[in-house]
Amino acid sequence: GNELIVLDYLKVCDTALLLTSASFGDDEIFDRWGQRIFNMISAQGIPTPLVALMDLESLNPKRRPASKQAAQKIISKLLPEEKLMQLDTAAEGLNVMRRIGGQKKRILHNVENRPHLFGDIVEFKSNGEASDDLGTLEVTGFLRGQSLNVNGLVHIPGLGDFQVGQVVAPPDPYKLDKSRDGENVAVRLLDISDPLKRTSLQSENIPDPMDAEQTWPTEEEIEASQKETKKMKLVKRVPKGFSEYQAAWIPEIEEVEDPDKEEDDEDMSDDDEEAEDDEDFMSCDNKSFEDECEKRDSDTEEFQDSVSVSSEAAVNDEKYDQQMDFQEERETMQKLQQARTDQLWPDEIDTPLDVPAHER
Repeated sequence: GNELIVLDYLKVCDTALLLTSASFGDDEIFDRWGQRIFNMISAQGIPTPLVALMDLESLNPKRRPASKQAAQKIISKLLPEEKLMQLDTAAEGLNVMRRIGGQKKRILHNVENRPHLFGDIVEFKSNGEASDDLGTLEVTGFLRGQSLNVNGLVHIPGLGDFQVGQVVAPPDPYKLDKSRDGENVAVRLLDISDPLKRTSLQSENIPDPMDAEQTWPTEEEIEASQKETKKMKLVKRVPKGFSEYQAAWIPEIEEVEDPDKEEDDEDMSDDDEEAEDDEDFMSCDNKSFEDECEKRDSDTEEFQDSVSVSSEAAVNDEKYDQQMDFQEERETMQKLQQARTDQLWPDEIDTPLDVPAHER
């Protein structure tokens, strides 16, 4: 069978009658297709289920109680609140109908929160001979769930979404007063849709080829961006005797902008204070470490013999490699690291790893 048709019927019905056969045996109550259908309707929601067992009369009378108990045990695992009923005779059929009419209806919120209608009468009226494919579909039935908005869209399974023209109230074909069947009851117009308030059938955005976003900048935008992001020339002041390679390892001391760029006075004052602290720390030379540290504490100016080195200058690696003393460079870096550590954590002393504890 078609599983989608079963799911559509369960959306509009109040009670779902599930039938099983005793001929399957004591270990199962439905076949592979039944298992598939049950899993699908369980995921969607079963509206007020009722389970009935058939073909019990075909079994041996001694096996009937055991077969019914086995089926009830399986049903209790799938639907714990349901009790298995027998459906083989007309009297048992009346009991099932009485159970359906008297049981409490189960409300499915995914169905009850939306208006839905099962079409008892479906009629298509064409607009004319020239346009046979276009027309109006009239669906007659009982509206369930919430109120229907005439300006909204309705979904017809298998066809799609459509706009509503109007809602009318035809005569009730199942009225209780049968004595008035011969009377002509006029069709009442309940509501008509407003073309200005109707929900559009367009569900996806249609891109405009003339309204595309610009992804490649123009030459004017490139020039303006280059002016805004013009690189600042950084000038570093280093102690006398430092090479260009050594100067590259010194933190940025001063930031000097191009003449055509302006800088805030308050930010400049903060940068100058930080630059003075870095200058005091980096003023210790590798050959005369103690002498330079004493000069740092004096009131005289420290960088009278310093030179200005631009960070953009290229480093001559071959020339530096020929004149470089690796031992001296290593000692200089160690002194700089020790001075920096002492400046950051003056109240902490690292435990020397090369001296035993009893000698310290």
